[in-house]
Amino acid sequence: TLSPSSAASDVYKRQALGFVVYKFQAKEITGALKSWRFKRSMAFAQLTQLIVPYLFLMKAHGGSLIEVFQNVSARLENANDRALVVRLMRDMQNQPNSDQPFVSFAKAFTDDPNAVVFMTAINRSAQAKGNNDVIEDLAERAQHQLLEKVYQVAQVKESRMVILPTYVTIIGMLINLIMVMSAMMNQMSSAMG
Repeated sequence: TLSPSSAASDVYKRQALGFVVYKFQAKEITGALKSWRFKRSMAFAQLTQLIVPYLFLMKAHGGSLIEVFQNVSARLENANDRALVVRLMRDMQNQPNSDQPFVSFAKAFTDDPNAVVFMTAINRSAQAKGNNDVIEDLAERAQHQLLEKVYQVAQVKESRMVILPTYVTIIGMLINLIMVMSAMMNQMSSAMG
């Protein structure tokens, strides 16, 4: 039979192990969420690069935002993103001249606050006939956001390249330390024996 102190010790060990597992899983989930958010933000930045040229064509040759989004939808590879664009077009028809379909689309696509600003600006630009200033501003903003995302990817890759040599150096130092300690222990045992 276990003594009460031994049983309590086992409980504490299980609790400590449970806490370590919880912290590891929480870190893993947080990392996955951060990665998903970044990917969605990057996907939106790429979407803006598709939208802007069609906006210029719409202003130059006439047309509607529905036509812009039909063209964009046809070029999207991700089925979920296409479904969001189709829902946007349906909502635009049901709520003409309203920002709400654009806000809902942006929030469904990504949690990046720039998405709401970009999408509502598209709607307001379409309502301001003949004004290309807003589209030019959107084009510049879209380019800046995409470059910012590319820079973030480059930073992550660069940090991984810096970490790898550090790990190699630490492992090398540990191997050397183990070898030195082993040699010292051999010398001590042969001196005693």
